[in-house]
Amino acid sequence: MRALVINTAFLGDVIFTAPLVANLQHAGYEVDLLTRPGYGALLRPTGEAIAYDKRGEDRGTLGVFRIGRLLRERKPTLVLGAHPSVRSGLIAALSGAPRRLGWGPVGYHQRVPRGPRFVEDARALGAAAGIPDRVHQPHIAASPAALAAGTVALVPGSRVATKRWPHWAAVAGALEAAGHPVVWLGSHDEAHLAHGAGQRAFGLSLPDTADLLAACAVAVGGDSGLLHLARAVDTPVVMLFGPTPAARLPDDPGRLDLWVADLACRPCSPHGPARCPLGHHRCMADLDPARVLRGIYAGFSAHRSEPWPKAARRS
Repeated sequence: MRALVINTAFLGDVIFTAPLVANLQHAGYEVDLLTRPGYGALLRPTGEAIAYDKRGEDRGTLGVFRIGRLLRERKPTLVLGAHPSVRSGLIAALSGAPRRLGWGPVGYHQRVPRGPRFVEDARALGAAAGIPDRVHQPHIAASPAALAAGTVALVPGSRVATKRWPHWAAVAGALEAAGHPVVWLGSHDEAHLAHGAGQRAFGLSLPDTADLLAACAVAVGGDSGLLHLARAVDTPVVMLFGPTPAARLPDDPGRLDLWVADLACRPCSPHGPARCPLGHHRCMADLDPARVLRGIYAGFSAHRSEPWPKAARRS
């Protein structure tokens, strides 16, 4: 049996698809994954990780038909579309699979409603297809890199600028002064966001980034894919929420959520606006570095095999 999972969204969304891929593989399917270039190596499907560069060489109608022909050659018996776009539905239809389930409005034999949280969204696809639900949380295999004990990963970037926190220099300096090494992670384009002490490790492949995150005591950053990757390799995280809500993320005792609690205008967007609608960006600017440092030290005290105290998880 061959299954195809379609998820051409950004990194965090693809990581939340990992339990679906794992459950399909436990059920005896050889799983192909259609996703963005570079993402497939993280989930390591038993079949093929098929790169779909929808904003590059595969953009437009010709790209859709090229990918559709490629998938038809793979002869999937089951397609699960974990992306709600019409384009993903068209690709699913072009695969020729006799059974297709997905979130989108076209291309599927059955449209599956989305759940209250991201991981549950993807697992609901498997449940609708009759796949036993054995794996509940994302897990990414990693080989921890050689880093000094107590290293803190700082992740300053995000695809959306309003999800970036502006006070990194204060935190980096305080950690270094206290003897905690710092490593900065992100894409090449985000290197300019690193202000302060620490090792720069921007532009690494996703598997190499996963290996670094797995070696860190704590990872800190905004609502971004690399923080979700850190949790998937079992590293405690401190996630800084500005315009976006935490409610759609998995209920995770290894993640400490911080936000400005008494700000009436937040959250203002499910994914983050391009710019602050009110022009002040207080949801991130008012998040105090001392509070973030306290969260990091709470992470140091959390053993990886034990959940954080529930009282410390959300603030």
